[in-house]
Amino acid sequence: AEPSAEERERRGRGRGDPHHGSVREVTGYRVSGEGNELGHVEDFVIDDGTFEIRWLVLDTGKWRRGRRAMIVPRDVECVDWPGHQVVVKLSRDALRDSPELPRDGAHH
Repeated sequence: AEPSAEERERRGRGRGDPHHGSVREVTGYRVSGEGNELGHVEDFVIDDGTFEIRWLVLDTGKWRRGRRAMIVPRDVECVDWPGHQVVVKLSRDALRDSPELPRDGAHH
């Protein structure tokens, strides 16, 4: 049986694939790892040639004074669409050691 429109929306924003969703939609989602709040998704770094997501940029909020940490997509465990949350396979310690995107946008 064909899934309902509501089921397609829940699974993949109408695309039938739970991994496909708009980067605009995920921007602002809370990020957690190992049971800790790590911040929220602030931006993405996209490869100009392949249009693949190379980095997720997280604003770490108060626990790291607004540091903009960069993580690779393979560190994402899942996206909880209904809960507006991205769950990552990283601890706070691992996130502390991740690359940072300075406020001027230049990647160092």
